[in-house]
Formats: sequence, C-alpha cells, structure tokens
Amino acid sequence: LHRAARQEATAAPARTDEVEAVLRRWADRTAALVAQEEPNEDAHLLELCADLARLDPRAFPPRKVVSFENEAMKSGPVFAAMPFVVIQFDMEPGAEIPAHNHVGWDFVSMGVSGEATVRHFEPVGAFPDPGKELRVDFALREVASQLLTAGRTSSLTRTRANIPASR
Repeated sequence: LHRAARQEATAAPARTDEVEAVLRRWADRTAALVAQEEPNEDAHLLELCADLARLDPRAFPPRKVVSFENEAMKSGPVFAAMPFVVIQFDMEPGAEIPAHNHVGWDFVSMGVSGEATVRHFEPVGAFPDPGKELRVDFALREVASQLLTAGRTSSLTRTRANIPASR
C-alpha cells in the first residue's frame, strides 16, 4: 500500500473495521495460495486489486510503527498476518523509491491521496538471486508504468514485473 505523495490529511470515514475485515480475509486467502503447488498469482492479485478498489483508501487503519524514515518518506506496517503484509508509505512531493528487487514476492501498490508513478522492470538474461551477488551488473527492461492516484493499484508477482521504482 503506497500513500502516494502526501497532501493535507482528511478525516478517514469510520469504516476502518470494514477494511480490517477485508484484509483479514485476504490474509487467509494468501496463506492458502502460498500452500498451493502451482498458484495462480496473477489471478489472486487481480482479485485483491478489485477488492481494494471497492474500499475507501482513507479508511485503512493507521500505521502501527515507523520502520523506515528519512526526510522524504516514512513507511511501516498497517496490517500483518504472514505471509500477507500491508505497508503504508508516506512520500513527500518529489520523493523517490529507487528500483529494488522484489523477486520472490507478490506486491500490490495502491494510491491513497496525491499521486505517484510506479515503474516496473524485469531482468533481461541472467539475474542474481535475491540477497546474493548484489554488485553484479545486469540488464533490465521496463514492462509497466502506472500513475497511482486514490484507489488505483499496481501489482507485481514473484515472476512478473518484480523490480519496482516509485516517484
């Protein structure tokens, strides 16, 4: 969950309990997906994105703790029931999250307010395993670029578009 470029705070409607119920259901569905031998991750994420689009983004529960912070961004978990985690990113205008490796993860970004562009890349040819050979040169190709605004989503899977960058 990305809270796109921060704007003035608006009061969240009293529907946080509804959002939390949806997130609990998705935590259960995600645990079941992970247990499958050949999961259809794209179908799973498309259904998740459809459910998220029905929710008021302002009704998400507040971040429980700040796990990362600098002058341009704060992030931390909103909801966690492994393997399903919702993280809130508050980004100042002009803030960037450089391209980084999410190989091995499924990930959905959703705008809450303001706007941010999420670009997705995939490796071309050989690619180092996550956590190994991090200083090896490799080539990328851009496979998607989406503008996130309130309620719009972007996704990646363990094998599709799994190197994102945001601005």
